[in-house]
Formats: sequence, C-alpha cells, structure tokens
Amino acid sequence: MNRSHTTFAWLFAVLGAGVPSGLDAQQEARLGQAIVDACGQVDPAQEGVLAGTVRDQDSGVAMAGATVRLEWRDSAADELTVQESVADAQGFYLFCHVPAARSVRLSAHVLGRASEPRLVTVEAGTLVVEHVEVPLSDPEEPGFVTGLVVDAETGSAVAQAEVRVRGTDAVTLSNDRGLFVLPELPYGVYVLEVDHIGYRGRELPVRVAGGVTQHLRIELTTQPLELEGLSVRVEPRRFYNDMEGLKRRMDQGFGEFLLRNDIERSGATILPELLIRMPGVRIVENGRALRIRMRSSG
Repeated sequence: MNRSHTTFAWLFAVLGAGVPSGLDAQQEARLGQAIVDACGQVDPAQEGVLAGTVRDQDSGVAMAGATVRLEWRDSAADELTVQESVADAQGFYLFCHVPAARSVRLSAHVLGRASEPRLVTVEAGTLVVEHVEVPLSDPEEPGFVTGLVVDAETGSAVAQAEVRVRGTDAVTLSNDRGLFVLPELPYGVYVLEVDHIGYRGRELPVRVAGGVTQHLRIELTTQPLELEGLSVRVEPRRFYNDMEGLKRRMDQGFGEFLLRNDIERSGATILPELLIRMPGVRIVENGRALRIRMRSSG
C-alpha cells in the first residue's frame, strides 16, 4: 500500500511543475480534479481528504464498482461512524471531510472478497492517498473482458467495431449498443486493438485477472477518410452506335424506314396495318396466325 501526503494548496496547482512525492502527473491531475469537483469546501483546520485506487492484488487490474469502507469511533459519543464510496471505472475512490488527527479503518470489498483492514490517520488540511489491494484473482483460472465502444465526442454507441486481442485468435464485433464480449483469456497482460471505418484505431493494454470479468469503456475519435482519386471514362453504349448506323444508311438511301412521325401519321393500331404499306412486304394469313414475308426490292 503506497501513501503520500500534501497540503490542499496543491489542489490549485495540479497542472503545475511540482509533482508530490509518490504520485505521477496523471494521478495528480485525476485526483486533484476529483477533489475539486466532489468535495467543494473542506475545513482545513478540522478535516482532511482520503483518496486512492482499488486494484486486484495479483494482476493490478482496477476494481471498478468496489465498495470502499471507512470506519471510526467517536470516543465522546461512543458511536461508530461508517462512510462508503464506490470506485469508478478506473478504480478511483474518494472520501471528503474525513475527521483529522484520528485513526480511521479503511477496507475495500468486491465480488465477495475484502482487503486487509488498514488504520489510516488523516491530518488536518492534507490529502492522503491510499492504494488498496484486494486478493481477488486466481492465476490458474482464465479471465474475461467485456466492454462498450462509444464515440468520444457524442458518447453514442459505435456498432460493428472490431475488437482484437493482439497475438491471439480472439476477435469480436461490438453489437448495435456498442457492447462486446471477448472469449475467455488466460491470466496475463494483453493488448486490445479496436478499429472501425471512419474512426482512429486504438490500442490499449489490458491485464486479465483469473476468474474476474472486467468491463472496459473504449472511446473512439472520428477520422476523415482520404479516398484515392477517381478516373471517369465514358464509353458509347450500343444504342448510340446503332443509331449512328441507322442514320448512315438513311443518308445513303439504302432500304425503307419507318420513323416515329411516319408511325403516328399512319393511324395504324397493330403491326400488320403498319407493315402492309411497306414496299416488299407481304402478309399471308395461315389459319389463326399471320406470316410476314419480305422480298428484296432489287
């Protein structure tokens, strides 16, 4: 369990150059913003703040949804006070207004397992960071990964995103609600690759804890598609070639032709009435059928 202390003045300079001992820049910004957003005014003479993460003891996987419990006894009233906080998707928890200069009992509970209770003292006007570990996973068992793929800007579900586990045959697609489920994976660390047309692909490391199902939220940012240039070539269709040949034969005076105007002027309602007027055409009735015979005019 790692611990670091700093004053509340640090909260107003979380993006500055100074990084408190024991915290990296990402933890500093995350915890500082969480305290500013969630705690508001804290009495620096009487109270402190307790924050940290809950993780699996063996794999280091963040335990989202873990219940973190804080207990202390008021000696004057002889009453037990209990506060609880639920860890977020990254396993972070936060307690505001912790009584100063008093030992409080800290524990985390998830999936029927609990961490070893620890006594923590929060001094007035300070932030105490406690990272709690729960003995949860079993290295001999496979783990499970589920998740939700969303648009980073709108938060809407991204369907049909491909989710692959690098170096394995494990691959799946997100459904219409953006949800996906991967096959069971052996205990260990993997890299997930997530792709979708129109979005920038993502790669993220995942620690698979044996016997544990962890749920991920994966945000994809849009990426314009750059298409190759298109070449358009127009080729004449056969209809226009045929019309060109017809016009050439008419200009040369070969044959007899029926044009639209000729057909409209004839008043014919059936084909034989139209053809009987053409030179060289003979119509012979044969029972219930008509035969059309054409002879050369030459």
